[in-house]
Amino acid sequence: MRGLIVLLCLIFQMNMLAQVGIGTMNPDPSSILELNSKSQGFLAPRLSTAERIGISSPAEGLMVYDTDEAGIFVYSGSKWIEINGADTRDNYVLVKSVDDFPDAVDGKITLDTNTVYEINGSITLNVPIELNESTVFGIDLYADELFYNGNGALFTGSTGGTLSNFAIRGNNSNQLFDLTGTGLTGRILTSLNMVSDFSKLGIIDAFNLVILKDLSFVNNADGIVFKDIMHLTTIHTLFLFNNQGTLMKFEGSFNDIGMLGGVFEVNNVGVDVSSNPIILSEAFISGISFSGSGTMVNGSFSKEWTIDTPGLATEKDEVASTDMHFINSGGAVTTFNSASETKKLEGNTTTDLSHRFVAVGNNRLQYTGLKKRYFNIMVSGSFKPSNELTYVFYVAKNGVVDQSSKAVTQAPSGWFSSEGKSSFSIASHIELEPGDYIEIYVGKEGSGSSDVRLYSTSVVVF
Repeated sequence: MRGLIVLLCLIFQMNMLAQVGIGTMNPDPSSILELNSKSQGFLAPRLSTAERIGISSPAEGLMVYDTDEAGIFVYSGSKWIEINGADTRDNYVLVKSVDDFPDAVDGKITLDTNTVYEINGSITLNVPIELNESTVFGIDLYADELFYNGNGALFTGSTGGTLSNFAIRGNNSNQLFDLTGTGLTGRILTSLNMVSDFSKLGIIDAFNLVILKDLSFVNNADGIVFKDIMHLTTIHTLFLFNNQGTLMKFEGSFNDIGMLGGVFEVNNVGVDVSSNPIILSEAFISGISFSGSGTMVNGSFSKEWTIDTPGLATEKDEVASTDMHFINSGGAVTTFNSASETKKLEGNTTTDLSHRFVAVGNNRLQYTGLKKRYFNIMVSGSFKPSNELTYVFYVAKNGVVDQSSKAVTQAPSGWFSSEGKSSFSIASHIELEPGDYIEIYVGKEGSGSSDVRLYSTSVVVF
């Protein structure tokens, strides 16, 4: 009888309060049911997948534990949805202090291979890091930071890795990189980083792949040296006006270099190619704005470079051009010994301006570009013949006259008189491949020997 009274009291209390507490006399006012235990947990109904799916007309919000799927499922009103736990990567480390990195050994922190390190906040380092093919990234470029207060370079060793979306700051007396790889497989990938306050950015040497994307450099005393990189790409690189020294220097051998987009505000030197780096395939600079009071380029770009960017002189096969002048004050003589003969014009020549062409001896211009293209060739000059004959002037390609270029002149006689000078002009359009050369030829129509004395003559190729 007494038990029945207690049960009725509990039911009455539940109806009055609409709350149940198990393991507690004071359930939270916001809950209809509160379970409290320090040694036990909540055990949902355990069903197989077939049993779960077989529930007739499940209510929205119905919860069960599926023993086949080893997961908790909730019915949404139209389908069962698994509640996934907060899984984390096995190779993930959240870095809130330097203690979250591996311990330093011999004065250097070597990161774990193929591990992802997330920078959370500002981390101060007093010893360098070897990336060891790991990834270091942040979520907030303006809040996540590595501050390096040690000596030498922050990133050292022979291995590469990935750096993304955090700030990297020095103490104005140390450097960013001192990396020397094997040249075969190593990689350096950086994206959306802000780099500031280093005495120099340092050197990346002998890596297979280096990509710098969306990097901003601020208040660094000297730039970066790339040496013996197989594939090098920079995209949207920003050097602000307060960087000093040589912003980028290239040394050694590269298969290809691509520099696309960005701003180089130059106080001292922008790009240094004075060591004549070897380009095995091609290199280009495009879409980068060069400005400032410094020297934009130290050295000369080789023919493998394509330069098409604001602030630098355009250098590419599409604008290859040259000129040639015959410099014979008394006239250079070309002699004919037989009828209807064609010969290369004699005379000393000089070239003043030349891009992707080289003068080979006298009266020969060789195309040194990398792409086959058509050229306009304009020739004008004056001459004196020894006989009153018909003379034909040509542009010759690789020693063969181009018939479409011929200019016919009926010359008066008067070799030894002050009279008798004639002029000629040629306008030609010729296709040249790398290594092809052009020369100016003259032909004589008619019998007997004759001479042509050439005076001022100019050739322009564009």
